[in-house]
Amino acid sequence: MEELLEVLQLDDPPDPQHLSDSSLEDEVMLLASDSPNKTTVRQRTMRIHGLIGKRSILVLIDSGANCSFVDAALVQELQIPTQLIPNASYVIAGGDTLTSSTMAPKLTWWTQGHTFVQDMKVLPLGCYDLIVGADWLEEHSPMWVHWHKKWMKFTHDGRRITLRGV
Repeated sequence: MEELLEVLQLDDPPDPQHLSDSSLEDEVMLLASDSPNKTTVRQRTMRIHGLIGKRSILVLIDSGANCSFVDAALVQELQIPTQLIPNASYVIAGGDTLTSSTMAPKLTWWTQGHTFVQDMKVLPLGCYDLIVGADWLEEHSPMWVHWHKKWMKFTHDGRRITLRGV
């Protein structure tokens, strides 16, 4: 996919001088999967800063997570509306399993001048306020992603945008 977008020359990549390196660049804090018996493969991640209302949040974009999550403590702190869902179990880094029985429907969050709305399962994430996974990535595909330099380009609300990681 990246090669196709490169051939089409949709946009020049962002200036690398505006990107910051991270000592946690390749560290995976959470791997969410509903199939605990599958072999773990190295997924790609990127961290971005954002907002829910006026509250600053840290978001992990995780290609290895099959769906998106919001931290249970944040849900409680901001009194984000939730609804019950059938129990679903997810394997986190380290092999432990967490179960979610609630979701935050149509959770609105903002980053880098853009607003996103996503249904998110509620889990105690700890290190991150949101994890956006494959459901979010697929919804915004096609994408042009440079995981090492921590930027991604895609069309959102009819405009080509670039998100830069931290």
